Amino acid sequence: MPTGTVEDALELVLGAFARSEPAVVPTDTVYGFMAPLRNGAAVERIFLLKQRPADQPLAVLVGRPSELDQVAQPCPVARALANRFWPGALTLVVEARPGVGEVVGARDGTIGVRCADDELVRRITASVGPVAATSANLHGQPTPDDPAVIARQFVGTLVLDGGARPAPASAVVRVGSGGDVEVLRNGTIDPDQLSSAARAATTLPPPLTNDGENGVRS
Repeated sequence: MPTGTVEDALELVLGAFARSEPAVVPTDTVYGFMAPLRNGAAVERIFLLKQRPADQPLAVLVGRPSELDQVAQPCPVARALANRFWPGALTLVVEARPGVGEVVGARDGTIGVRCADDELVRRITASVGPVAATSANLHGQPTPDDPAVIARQFVGTLVLDGGARPAPASAVVRVGSGGDVEVLRNGTIDPDQLSSAARAATTLPPPLTNDGENGVRS
């Protein structure tokens, strides 16, 4: 990436986190703000920079599908969807583990979790654990795909240059504790594929695979 190697980018991001500042990082979908879940001050800065209302929670990014259980309490259907479509452009809204929802501003006991298909994101989460994340834009406005535009909007914030990221945002699917599925936002994944994977889980829940192997990729 124009920023340099993955190692160079990782060093810059970890430096921002050490100052309790978030960073803007290119992902497999769009540019996004990121901050470690364990760094509440950096997470709060995301809300301030985006001018995001406190009742609009951030999402959580994990580096590997097996990390879903670190932040959430998924039902078999949620596990099956993660097993089928992660890493990739699918955000699962599931029951949060105690203490996690409060960090990202969730007030209903659920959080949105995604496993990005991106090496830098995997390196970041391997270093600091799951991160709070959201698109790099002012609240309610479109997300720029040009890092230079983002840098002008958020002067003083680290913005990594990974080139244009015109990919659409992820699909968002709410999975209730009983396995009911509701599509909250369409994305690049065919809704019929989502429905098929969810139906299959109600008869024989597949285990969540580890480390992106054994059929995690669609």
